[in-house]
Parts: sequence; structure tokens; C-alpha cells
Amino acid sequence: MDDLSGGTLAHYQLLGRLGAGGMGVVYLAQDERLGRRVAIKVLPPDLAADPERIARLGAEARALAAVDHPGIVTIHAVEEAPWSSAVATPGEAGEPLHFLVMEAVEGRTLAELITATGVPAEMVTRVGAAVAEALAAAHARGVVHRDLKPSNVMVATDGRVKVLDFGLAKRAAAPSGELGGDDPTVAQTQAGWIAGTLPYMAPEQLCGAPVTPATDVFALGVLLYEMACGRRPFLGPALAVLAGAILHDEPDWGEVSSRRELAGLVPLLRDLLAKRPKDRPEAAEAARRLLRLHESEREAEVAVPSLAVLPFADLSPDRDQRYFCDGLVDELLTALTALPELRVVSRTSVARFRDTTLDPREIAEQLGVGHLVEGSVRRAGDRLRVGVHLASSEGFQLWSERYERDLDDVFAVQEEIAERIVEALAVSLGPKQRQALARASHRAYTRDTRAYDAYLRGRAFLTAFDRDDRLAAARVQFETALARDPEYAPALAALARLEAETYRNSRPEPEILESADELARRALALAPDLAEAHTALGKVLGARYDYAGAAERFRRAADLQPDDPVAWDELSWALGYRQPPEPVEAERAAREAIRLQPSMVGAHYHLSRALIFQGRLDEAEASARHALELDPSLEFPRLGLTQIALIRRDLPAARAELERLDRIASIPVVLVLRAMVEAAAGNDNRALHHLETAVERGYRDVPFLLQSPDLARLRERSDLGSLFEPVKYESSPDALERGRRGREQYAKGEYTSLEDVKKQNGLA
Repeated sequence: MDDLSGGTLAHYQLLGRLGAGGMGVVYLAQDERLGRRVAIKVLPPDLAADPERIARLGAEARALAAVDHPGIVTIHAVEEAPWSSAVATPGEAGEPLHFLVMEAVEGRTLAELITATGVPAEMVTRVGAAVAEALAAAHARGVVHRDLKPSNVMVATDGRVKVLDFGLAKRAAAPSGELGGDDPTVAQTQAGWIAGTLPYMAPEQLCGAPVTPATDVFALGVLLYEMACGRRPFLGPALAVLAGAILHDEPDWGEVSSRRELAGLVPLLRDLLAKRPKDRPEAAEAARRLLRLHESEREAEVAVPSLAVLPFADLSPDRDQRYFCDGLVDELLTALTALPELRVVSRTSVARFRDTTLDPREIAEQLGVGHLVEGSVRRAGDRLRVGVHLASSEGFQLWSERYERDLDDVFAVQEEIAERIVEALAVSLGPKQRQALARASHRAYTRDTRAYDAYLRGRAFLTAFDRDDRLAAARVQFETALARDPEYAPALAALARLEAETYRNSRPEPEILESADELARRALALAPDLAEAHTALGKVLGARYDYAGAAERFRRAADLQPDDPVAWDELSWALGYRQPPEPVEAERAAREAIRLQPSMVGAHYHLSRALIFQGRLDEAEASARHALELDPSLEFPRLGLTQIALIRRDLPAARAELERLDRIASIPVVLVLRAMVEAAAGNDNRALHHLETAVERGYRDVPFLLQSPDLARLRERSDLGSLFEPVKYESSPDALERGRRGREQYAKGEYTSLEDVKKQNGLA
């Protein structure tokens, strides 16, 4: 249907198009008679041509008008009129159009509000209760929605919740059980009318049974789960697989309960998503239980002091101490989080408020906390001036202090600030609490404040592991820290991770990886419960293509520090690369990293990979492109776009993405991807060249080579068999020396093939 904006239908001036769906196109319109804004839904011609369908629409509109509930968008009328315009008339002259006149709501749909990590817990219970109340009111009048989903729930700008399209999501269509129409996820019943959108359909709908209020209740459960987790409870790469999951599978309840504030939602979700309609509660009961959960959340926030530490301002003369400000905030957060008597928002969750112009009270409301800590740092040489104050969410100052100290006193200042904040919140500091604060400080790892300062400087450079200049600067700082304190575990772990990334992404020299291994194990020996040390060893194992071992280390890091987005991101990376991949768990880990740090580019890329493995290519492409939007200079997301294009057999697009690579164009994983593209194009010799070069540069992920469908034809060629033989990775001094000697001889032309290198040097 053409865009009708600018024209008129009867006495309605169509101001602009709001959206479109299976039921037609929706416009914002001005009711010239009553002088108010309304929403106009123009029905498509195939519906308007069916008199029975028009009669049903009128009957349903009358039924809904009788519900008269504030949570349901009001339908004013079902009308028919020709469209007119001073410019042109679509279709035949004077052709009548059937349309619905509805209440116009200014706001956003849940589909627009749900992020990769869901929505805030308060919103889950508040919006969920409002939707359940609207369903209950409709069910009491004998009206069933049939198509409840995020795009049919509007959250108005003033916070009101409105449910759209009640009872109207039906149309004459395909035979019983057949899937059709423009949207492949929209399913149709034996009566020939749309009964729902497949991911939100109840088991009885899939089996062709009549829809009942219990059907809407199941959809409510799917909606709540998606708000809580950022994804639906039932997934599948194909429609049949998705339908099978709805009929037989249980959702991942742990994904909901991992958000501690939503753990109480799991029993209700179990009931709402029961396979049998009779086992589900009524909508009114669901509303009551959601309201109780919502009130419990509010009471819990009052009972346990909650706070957020905002980014500290750098007031130094050269404004070059942001790294130090961030380090000071990290120390405070680590100390405060160690106390179970407090609820502390993670640093990554408040990072978006750096340099904000929002009023602190607005920030507190958005974060859902009762208190805010703000501060500033002015550093001149070795002199520090640190100002900190604690305020309530209403804006009342509870405590304030200024510290004038030498850099050598920074640990004492950090601990004192944490203690004063805790005391101002009326939390008792007994021996156990004071011990927890002391253990959480970097003083537990080093007494040398210069080493600590160098460590903070180095960490500030680790924003992208494909930037050699930043890696070099970080290495200098970490080595400086370790020169001052060789047993500084966090610095050992940071340097180990840097070396492992360097080996994988730019310099595949075995001695670099061996150094990383030694550094990580030293860090673990000194601090067995240091999450960063486990992450570092995980990166070493991953660089050796031991992704299963890497995943274990990343899981341990996440257990030790659940609010560390890096641990979750790396876990997603390892689960995506291991063979066979674990895409659902990889997706969950990536979404947790994004929840903790929405701006983490790597996590969006790894989410894209997890979605690729599940066949959800459109979502995967959106995640990869979002990663590029966050940081256009980062190149790794283009590998995801290349894989998507390859799966779609759009080889020109795949090659175009590879041509955009610069810094990582020749690393082993990219060379293997180039080989896959060339093999798909039938260029076996080019593919073989890229594979041999990748193996020469340290690629050892033989399980992937042996299972990749794009390399199947190469595996069948007898003269290529040696390339795919399992390759051992040895890290003993003798093996390292053999590898170094082999590379030199191969470079000098002393061996004629990669197979000779492997045989002569014990690598095959």
C-alpha cells in the first residue's frame, strides 16, 4: 500500500506514517471535527474485500469498546471512506478504504525498549502487571488478544502502559497449520485466521486448538521472559525447530534467576509457560503476583542501602588523570561491593553518565538507587586533592570530605573514603566488614603506589587489542609496575593477557605465548582468587586453541567477580570457538557482558557470532553492525559480517568485508576465513594458500578445519590430507626451538612444503 500521508480520509488528516503490519498501515492523524490526534489503521485491500471479515472487525471493535480499560488502547470507530489528496490518488479513483480509528499514544513499544540484556527489573514487574491487568479486563468481557508481543505493547512517555491490537490480529489466509504471509514467524489456524506470532504462540495454538484466555497468558510469560533476559525463552534456527522448542523444551530459568532482583519471578514464569492451558493461572492472578513482586522490590530497595559511584571528575591542570580517576572509582566499588549489607551498581552501568548534564536526582532514578557518590581528583606531581561527597536520591548531602595527600597515601585515602561512606549509610562496620574492605583494596596486592599508578596507566591503554601502538604503551606501563614490584599479581595478569592477545592477533611467536603462560601462572600462584588471573590464563589457553580449557577459566573468573564484563565476554568468545560450539551459552554470556557494559564492542561482536551459530542471521548482522557503530575503527565485527555473507552465499559482500580489513588482515583466523570464501567460490588453490599460511603462522584449530562445511571439498582431495591431520601444540623448550628453527628454514626455502616443516620438526 502506498504512503497516504498528507491526504485525508473523511474528516481525518493523515499527518504521517507510524508503522505497518499484517493488519495494515498505521498513521498519525488529526480529527478535524473534534480537534484531537488519533491513530488510523488502514486495512489492506485483501481484508477490505471480504464482507465477512469487515463484519468481524466491526463486532470485535464493539466488544473492545465495551472493555473500557485504561491499559487497552481505545478503538473509536470502524469507518469507510475514499482517500483524497491534492497531489494524487493511489489505485482507482474514488476507491473506498476501510480503516480503524484508535486512540493515539505517544511513546515507544516494548520492542523498541527491550535491549540485548532486557529491561530494568522494576520495568519488568511494573509493565508486566499492567499488561496482565489489561488482559484480565479483556478476558472478563470474552475478548482474547491472540497476538500479544512486544510490538503490541506501548509504554507512553508518562509511564502508562497500553496494549494495542486486541482481538484484531486475524485474517483470512492459508490452510490449517500452514505458515504464510510476509512474516515467516506468523502462523495461522485451521479456521484460516491468524492466531499469533510464532515465537509467542502457546502449544495449543501450534496444535490447531481454539485460542482461549490461557493462550494470552502463555504469551504474557514469553513477554516477561524477554523483558527479563533480552531474548525469548524458546529459540530455533528454523520454524520447525522453534515450534518443537515451544511444544517440548523448558526455558533456561537460570538466565532469569541470574538477575538476583528477578529471582522471585521464576515461579510465576514456570506457571505462565506451562505446556497445558489448565496449568496456567488466570491473567488476574498473574497481575496480583506481579504487583506483589513489584512491591517487594521497592521494599527491598528501602531496606538495603543502594548506591552508585559516578565517574570522578579530573580537575588536574593538564586533564590527564582520567585513568587515575577511574582507578580510584574501581577501588571504591570493589571495597563497597565486598559488603553484602550494600547494593552497589557496577561501574560499567554508570559509565554512561560521565560528563552528563542530568540532575543527580534523575540519575538516581534511572539507576534505581537511593544514594549517589560523586567526586573529583586534582593531581599535581605527587600531590593529590580528592573531594568526595555522598548524597541521597532527593539531593540531600549526607557526607562530604576533602583529602590533601601524597600519592604514597592513596591506598589509605581509598580505604578511608569507603569507611566514611559506609558509616554515613548507617551500616555497622564490625571486624568482619573492616577485613572485607582491606582485602578488597589493591593494598592486598602491592604496597608500592608507583607500581599501582603504572598499572592504572597501562590498563587505560587496553581498549583495543588490535592497536599495536596502544599495546606497546600498555606493555611499557605493566613492565614498569613489575620492575617496582615483581609480585604485583594484577599487573602480572594484565601483562599476560596482553601477551596472549599479541600472539593471537599480531605476532604468533611461540616465545610470546610462553611468556604469557608464565606470567598468568605466576599471578594465579600469588592470588588464586584474582579473577583477572584466571581470565589471563584463559586467554593463553584460547591462544593455544584449547577453548574448552579457556571456557573453564573464564567461568571461574565470572564466579569470582560476577560484575566483570570482561570475564563474561571472554566466556562467550571461548564457547563460540570451541568445537562443537555452545551457541546458546555463548549468547547468554555475551548478553550478560552487554548488560554490565552496554558499550563493550567485543561483546556485541561475540553476541553476533553466537547468533550466527543458531542461524539467526538478521539478529547477528544487527549485533555486528551495532558493534561497528560503537567503534568504527574496530575491525573484528567485520569478520562476523563476512561469515553472514558467506552463509548467505553472497560472496561479493563477503569479499568486500575482507577488503575493509587493515590491521588484522593477515592474522591466522582471518586467513582461514579467506580460505573459506575462496573455497566457496571454487578457487581451491587460493584457499589452500591461505590455509597453509594460517598454519604457518600458528593456526592450530584443527577441529574447526575438519568440520567446516566450506572446506569439505578440500578435505576430499587426497593431496591436501596432510594439512588436516591433527597438529600438536607443544610448549616445551625443545618444541619451541624446533618450531623457531623450522620457520627460519621454511623462510629460507630449505623446505619445499609445509608438510616437510611439520615432519622435520615434530609438529605432525
